[in-house]
Amino acid sequence: MNELSEKGIPLPGTAYYEEWISNIADAKKTGKYTQLLTEMKLQAIEKIKMIEKSVEESQKTHGQKINTFAELSIAPLLKQNLERAGFRAPTPIQAASLLPALEGRDILGTAQTGTGKTLAFSLPILERLMQSRGRGIEALILLPTRELAMQVLDTLKLLGRGTGIPAVLVVGGLSESRQLEEIRRGARLIIATP
Repeated sequence: MNELSEKGIPLPGTAYYEEWISNIADAKKTGKYTQLLTEMKLQAIEKIKMIEKSVEESQKTHGQKINTFAELSIAPLLKQNLERAGFRAPTPIQAASLLPALEGRDILGTAQTGTGKTLAFSLPILERLMQSRGRGIEALILLPTRELAMQVLDTLKLLGRGTGIPAVLVVGGLSESRQLEEIRRGARLIIATP
């Protein structure tokens, strides 16, 4: 296995990215492109297996999945907002991720569109912000598109109703001065696109 594939997928704009692209170009020239792709696929499969094992160990160590939102140790207002919005039972991604996220643990979750990932990360963020009662920006949610960022903001407003946690959307295509003004007014949570 070559050194580049052991480091994982690179981020554009980094020296590692340039090295990675160069390695792919060299592999194409030398006829080893297919071999390189096979090695990278095998490495990705091994990393996925490691993540799955870590998730299984985490579930053994940190308890089982939840069956209802009522089981969560979160602010009553958040439970009330979940109920008001019609959320009663968690989806599989929520059931698996909410407890570790509320404990402050890092989580990595994948699920198809429409399965509740937004709630799975939004609820723990809101709970943390309600507990901290800090000032200034305390959380940042980065999303790939403006449309998705707007959807996440809508969910946060629904779940965070009455919490007094100011959330600001920072994306292209909207007034920059208005967005900056909203941040200056005391945003604690920013939902943005790169």
